Amino acid sequence: MDLIDFTRYAAALFVVLGLLGGFAWLARRAQSRGLFPGMSPQAGRTRRMKLVESLLVDARRRLVIVEIDGRETVLLLGANGEQVVDAAIRPAPETDR
Repeated sequence: MDLIDFTRYAAALFVVLGLLGGFAWLARRAQSRGLFPGMSPQAGRTRRMKLVESLLVDARRRLVIVEIDGRETVLLLGANGEQVVDAAIRPAPETDR
């Protein structure tokens, strides 16, 4: 294989990689502008669960408040497993700061 063949193979590789990168960039740009309505990862989906607060108890355990379908639950997460501490707590009232 001489220098001309090597240069030709390298150029072909760069052209193919450039085309792949260009198509990926165009697809991302089109998706972010909403040109493909059904392809968004969050399309038509609402989140049912969210993390409200987290508190580190010690090096191995953590208390978390999780809101699921409008109800808050306190969980104790640790190395040995998870435990529900309280499943019927009320959300804290909104305060103006």
